[in-house]
Amino acid sequence: MLHAFTHKKSSLHRRYLARKQREPGEDRVTQEDEVTSNVLGTLEFLPESSVAVFWSHLVTLHAPSFDLPVGDATSVSMCFWPSRGRLQPDLLVELKWGREIRLLLVEIKWRSELSGEDQLHKQWLSFLSSEERAVALHIFIGIETAEGIKAQSRKDVWHGRLLLLSWMQVINTVHLIRNADSPQLHSWARHVIYFLRLVGIAPFMGFQRFPPPELPVHGGPLFWKGSHGVIRLLAPDVPEMADKSIFFHTDE
Repeated sequence: MLHAFTHKKSSLHRRYLARKQREPGEDRVTQEDEVTSNVLGTLEFLPESSVAVFWSHLVTLHAPSFDLPVGDATSVSMCFWPSRGRLQPDLLVELKWGREIRLLLVEIKWRSELSGEDQLHKQWLSFLSSEERAVALHIFIGIETAEGIKAQSRKDVWHGRLLLLSWMQVINTVHLIRNADSPQLHSWARHVIYFLRLVGIAPFMGFQRFPPPELPVHGGPLFWKGSHGVIRLLAPDVPEMADKSIFFHTDE
């Protein structure tokens, strides 16, 4: 589908430009899952080394305190919409460096709110075991991160292991790695960047030209012309009030 968007063979991207209301007879709105599949699902068709480059860069750039092992990951797996009981986050990523394992638990939002105030809390505390939480990072991705901020402010159960990312930060990461030493990763990045631009998410690449402002030609001071002191100061005229009160009077 990404190729159809890139070559302007489809206009289906318009369905992602506004929040879609559920139609009569429609079980659920699928915009969010479709965006997830288009952007992150297509990573599964790349070599594991390329997939590891993306996730490693995403974490290193935006959560540098998370202790990723040194060097390139030896293997990576992605499980979309894994279920444990009634909990189903969008993605669970497992990165391996030999015997070292790191888990990325990912919840993705497009133009929707969390499914209950405690959705992220339940994912972290109930979906993952205590052993998994010890090597895990919880990643929330949305057009903006207000939902994640509100969840964290209600009760911070992550203690530094919750990474709140906007789609803008995701596309900036994709843009940075598009020239990595992998033709497949370069092709994927190109299509993903084009798709996200279509749906209103564009990378910030700085200002191409930002000249300094031109100052007016002025020979003297701009703000302060100096002072020559007070030449003459006249006393104000005070009205003659006799015995009358100036501010108030009483009736006798």
